Amino acid sequence: MESLQIFALGLLVIASGVSGFAQYQKPPDFLCPEFGVYPCNCTAESDEGIAVECDNTNLASMAVGLRAAAKVQIANLTITNCNMERLFGDVFRANNIGKIIIKDTPIREIANDTFAGVGEFLKEFHLINSRLRTFPLGAVQFLSVVTKIVIDKSDLEEIPAGSFNGLGSLREITVANARVKTLSKDVFKGMRNLKQLRLNNNNITDIVRGTYDFGHSLEHLDLAHNHIGKTNPQFFGKLGKLIVLNLTDNGISKFSGRDFGRNQLLLVLNLSENNITRLDSSSFRGMRMMRRVYFNDNQISNIGRRTFQSLKREVPSYHHPAP
Repeated sequence: MESLQIFALGLLVIASGVSGFAQYQKPPDFLCPEFGVYPCNCTAESDEGIAVECDNTNLASMAVGLRAAAKVQIANLTITNCNMERLFGDVFRANNIGKIIIKDTPIREIANDTFAGVGEFLKEFHLINSRLRTFPLGAVQFLSVVTKIVIDKSDLEEIPAGSFNGLGSLREITVANARVKTLSKDVFKGMRNLKQLRLNNNNITDIVRGTYDFGHSLEHLDLAHNHIGKTNPQFFGKLGKLIVLNLTDNGISKFSGRDFGRNQLLLVLNLSENNITRLDSSSFRGMRMMRRVYFNDNQISNIGRRTFQSLKREVPSYHHPAP
């Protein structure tokens, strides 16, 4: 009897060991620093790096906190509601950071040396709701592996020619909700790998011939809420892989499918909130691949016979003006 109890106890120990082994979870490769990153907070740990949030602090204090994480990879750094108008110096230089998000902070200037060092690691940079006045051309040149740049809600009026030179890994650019005017034809020169470009809610009044000739890989172009006023075959003719084009609210009064005849892969075209009054049988000629065309909130009062005959796939969307 005693030997039977000993045997049963042994089985219980083995079962407990197997159960404990099955429940074991490997700790993340990157852990929050033992003594913290004050005045910032380490909010997550993972195999990709830690997450750090800096809220309502200043540049000097934030730099101290980030130095405490110099030996740990930072997957995401979020800076919010901070008291800084100029981003400069070595605040990021000691760190390996994959993504930086700065929001609701009144930054007006980003110095040329801001991303020295960290630019070797930084894949994404987001600046949201700032007072940025001048495009940080010098600083951006350090972002050698960046894939995504977002500048949303700023005071920018210009994107200089060559702003993205040498950034061959860049896939997405957003410069939206600003005051950017008509672009130079060389702004995006060389961006052969760019997939998405968003320039919505700016003051663009025209498209200089050649501006979008770079975009052999571009699939998504958003120019909504500008003042372009018209379409032209020369505007987007070189965008052979374009899938989505948004021209909402641009004061466009005339529509012709000929203007998009070379965009053979175009599936979605948004012309909502413009001043288009008429569609006829030639409007969609050559647009066989189109899936969605939006004409919401135009002034369409005349639709000719067989207007949609050439369209095989799309479901046009349009609203007549209110009586």
